[in-house]
Amino acid sequence: MDMSVDPIAEPDPVSVTVRWLAGQRDLALEVVHDSGREFTVVHPVELEDPTEFVGEGCVILLTGIAFRDRPEALADYVRRVAADGVRGIGFGVGIAHDEVPPDMVAAARDAGISLFVVPRRIPFVSILSAVHAELARQRNRSRERLLEMQGRLNAAATEGGVDRLLDEGARCLGAHLMIVDNDGRWLARSWAHHLPEVDLDELAAVLRERGFGVATRVGGFTVIVHRMGDEGERVHALVAASVEKFSVNSRALLRHCAGLAELIVQRPDAYRRTHQELNSLALAIKLGMAQTDAAMSEVFHSVRDSRGLIRPVLLASENPRLVDRALVSLDTELRKRGRILFSLRLDERSVLVLFRGDRSLPEVLQLFEGARRGTRIAIGATQSWEGLGREMIAELERVALGLREGEYAGPDAHALGWLAGEEVRQALSRRARETWDKLGPHPDLARTLEAYLRHSGNVSRAAEELRTHRHTVTKRLVSIASLIEVDLADPVASAELLIVAAAQKVAGGFVKARGS
Repeated sequence: MDMSVDPIAEPDPVSVTVRWLAGQRDLALEVVHDSGREFTVVHPVELEDPTEFVGEGCVILLTGIAFRDRPEALADYVRRVAADGVRGIGFGVGIAHDEVPPDMVAAARDAGISLFVVPRRIPFVSILSAVHAELARQRNRSRERLLEMQGRLNAAATEGGVDRLLDEGARCLGAHLMIVDNDGRWLARSWAHHLPEVDLDELAAVLRERGFGVATRVGGFTVIVHRMGDEGERVHALVAASVEKFSVNSRALLRHCAGLAELIVQRPDAYRRTHQELNSLALAIKLGMAQTDAAMSEVFHSVRDSRGLIRPVLLASENPRLVDRALVSLDTELRKRGRILFSLRLDERSVLVLFRGDRSLPEVLQLFEGARRGTRIAIGATQSWEGLGREMIAELERVALGLREGEYAGPDAHALGWLAGEEVRQALSRRARETWDKLGPHPDLARTLEAYLRHSGNVSRAAEELRTHRHTVTKRLVSIASLIEVDLADPVASAELLIVAAAQKVAGGFVKARGS
């Protein structure tokens, strides 16, 4: 810890003691008993029972006029006000009493309450003025110190970003500081070196249970979780952990630190830096340079969840404009939630989209809600981003191929998985050369046959998907049957063609047949 910075995590220093008051020589006070307890209010009152009007942290000034004829009752008076939280009594002599009654002194010692004598020549207002001036001086000093530390945080944020800001904040507060998002990812942290380390797993469990914007205890730490601004569904919080309680000024400084951190986390510079990282990655791939894993990890950081997992989704449609519209709609929904679209256009009729691994199936479908008409959506299982590859894409394409317009399939869709077998693939590949490959020069015929098979031979549904007239589809089917020499009215032959198409998907060879 930088010892040039005194943390302000101690209790607020705006208070005075009887010892300090007795040190003001112009007041000429005589201390009879000093409990050492601090006070913040001085209240002159001559009532026999003032407990309705005084309370915790107060010093009472009185001359005892109400007890002129029964000084012995002042002992009960002392015990009564002490029980109500009064911390001291200033007894003015020379008006109703020439000295402090002995029973009153004994009661003050027994009750643990301070007692001092005020000479007759000293007006009570002088004591009030002295205390008020000292409290004001302390408040000003505390405010100046807070402003000084806010300035240090401003400079740190400007010069060094979020890491430098947390380092400076940890020094000023004498506390551990961390930034976490609502996915449970720790974006940055700085330890106060004089404190033991906080258990991040235990802290994460508390955050999952109680959410952001709380103050609680975790192990031996007092923890404040300050919720920062939202970016749609994405939320960040500044977490502070200290073995001491946070004072009012500490909390104010923590709020200031959270505001600066929010600006840094959400500022456009972050997007500029991401763009630079993407440029570097693209250049490294183009030049065939190795050691791109670190850059890849940075790029995928925004889409992976706290476990490092992603969820791949493939969206396809025979109408390229519907794919375009789906991407625009998806980007709009993600923007509302403070997320960024992470996608790759495979061809004009299909796109691969990546989501965080903790996105559930209903959540993914909700994001696509405005763009499901006319599309087919294959939702994959969660996996590590390192496992992304062509085989995974081929599997999603195979699943999407078996869907109809507006339908979706989840991770449990494994129909026709046996097509990946080598012997089966070879046999079906031969059949593909006899049928589908003949449609390669005629992409419209290939798409028509695929739609027709997917809709179980329903010409009207196929025409609707292809956005063409059913008579056009019928004419194309006649041409297709002639080219590939297959009776499309035969359900067995149609099923065989669909299986062959699925096999070509797995092998990655059906892209050509689709004319993309």
